[in-house]
Amino acid sequence: MDIDFGAGEVIVRNGKGAKDRVTMLPQSLLDPLKLQLTRVRAAHDVELAAGRGDVELPFALARKYPRAAFAWCWQYVFPASGLSTLRAQLNGTPSVVDDRLDLAGAG
Repeated sequence: MDIDFGAGEVIVRNGKGAKDRVTMLPQSLLDPLKLQLTRVRAAHDVELAAGRGDVELPFALARKYPRAAFAWCWQYVFPASGLSTLRAQLNGTPSVVDDRLDLAGAG
């Protein structure tokens, strides 16, 4: 998804039928959305300082541009409050799956 504040548009990429869609960005959401982006940018800067802050990239972009996953332009507007299970595992944090495997005697 791309947000074009100048044109007042939201572009949804690769939607139903693998098509891009464009819709209007209501004026009433401009200021709250800009505030959200400011907050997310600050959180992203903290994550980068901690050696994290990357996202999954579509297709082969991660191989073609190895550092792109850390770029601000790829970050989510409304990110999750914590690491995904896969991210937690990659960062050495035990996951719920690990706990369940231990309980089942398979871990």
